[in-house]
Amino acid sequence: MHKEEHLIDITNFRIKLKRVDFSDIEISDEEFQRIEKENIDIFSKSEDEYEIADFSNKDIEIYFTRKKYFEPRFIFNLEVTFSLFYNIKKGDKDITLSNLKQELEKRKKEILMPVTSKASLLIGNITNMDTENPPEITYPYLIDNE
Repeated sequence: MHKEEHLIDITNFRIKLKRVDFSDIEISDEEFQRIEKENIDIFSKSEDEYEIADFSNKDIEIYFTRKKYFEPRFIFNLEVTFSLFYNIKKGDKDITLSNLKQELEKRKKEILMPVTSKASLLIGNITNMDTENPPEITYPYLIDNE
């Protein structure tokens, strides 16, 4: 049995914060009372998105975005985006966008782990600034959006 060859070398990485977008969403007292009166469920939602931003024969850059919001839409909307950089291993496998996408899908939890924990920490710290609500803590691993 042969060992599968990986292109992305996960032993060494760099992370760069790209963007933070926080919006406080105010609702009227009437709307809040309607939500309470009609016993509308409020859901805390988290979503992860990722894509290959750039690559070469030497390295790969992956954009990772975590979104935190509520349904119905109120309280706040928060998105944090990072760049995650890895080296590319030299080997027999061709370094193509298709091969990199395929590997990212197969190994996404492992590849994205360093940045998912940073996103969780940053969201917790940002939402901790609001003294009216408890901080929102997201999972420190990849959230399955399905």
